[in-house]
Amino acid sequence: MSYPCRSPFLLYNRIDEDSFRIHNILNAKSYHLNLEFVSFLRQLNGRRDPYTIFPQHSKWYIRQLIRELKHCGMLAPEKSFVRLGLGCYIFPLFYCYFGRIAKKLAKLWNYFLLLACIPVLILGIRTQTYILTHPYLLAYGVKNVKACLIPGLLLGLSIAAICHELSHAYVALAYKGHIYMMGVGIHFFMPTGFVFMDIKHIRNKFYQMQIHAAGIEMNFLLYGIFMGMVLTHFFNPFIMYTIAIANLLTGIFNLFPITGLDGLKILSAFLEKKDLFQSALHRIKYPKETKTSSTCFNIMSLVASYVLVILQLLIPLSIVLELYGWIDIILYVLS
Repeated sequence: MSYPCRSPFLLYNRIDEDSFRIHNILNAKSYHLNLEFVSFLRQLNGRRDPYTIFPQHSKWYIRQLIRELKHCGMLAPEKSFVRLGLGCYIFPLFYCYFGRIAKKLAKLWNYFLLLACIPVLILGIRTQTYILTHPYLLAYGVKNVKACLIPGLLLGLSIAAICHELSHAYVALAYKGHIYMMGVGIHFFMPTGFVFMDIKHIRNKFYQMQIHAAGIEMNFLLYGIFMGMVLTHFFNPFIMYTIAIANLLTGIFNLFPITGLDGLKILSAFLEKKDLFQSALHRIKYPKETKTSSTCFNIMSLVASYVLVILQLLIPLSIVLELYGWIDIILYVLS
């Protein structure tokens, strides 16, 4: 049986000993609540019967509290598909509630990711080079290579998407970001995952860059790990190789400077822009509005803006054409 659950989109600020200011980021509204009300709200985790939280109060009083919380948008909203635009949909899988232990683990994970990502990636590239010169390693102990292709791709893409988003969440948590929701979706008609988080209060641009790059680093880390597992022969080597390639391609794909992908977010954070694509559109629309003393800089920034906007169309188109090529290869292998 499911019980009412508090919304993950709430920020708590204590005003004094007996009152709190609760800010709801979904509707941008703030409420002043007393200590008893906030204590009741925080114990609504979806698993506990709300009538057992304050047994000294009547059921009618508890129902009134729940009704008031729902009216103010302080209970978790229902999970449903949300349309964001043409070919873009999201579906929340679960809301995020992290404790102190999770925050400490997040810091350790961030340090590990920073230290291990590049060495493991290089090791994975060297291992793949060795495997390609000894292709019999992919078929070692495998009775039917063709039957392993589709399961390997599905498993690889699933692992890549889930771990990519988890890495974003944990690194953001390490830098005291607010993580609200995780789920899956479709971006430009391609399956993907997402993390709904708030890092606006993090002023250090290198922290922001690391948060956006964490998913890519995770994919490169998994690429090296699974590529190494090909040589162990403890698991199906062809499936391990397919999972490794899926993670590598996912990481490279997210490096592209396209709206909604990590590459553009990293670039926006580095240039200290809220949304680099919108800034580029504004620069093209009003070329005389952002003039500086340097004519050369004006021309270069305008050209860069046009290039960025054109890439939003060319890169997805080239990826779709490349996917058709991969589909032909897969069908050829399976035939």
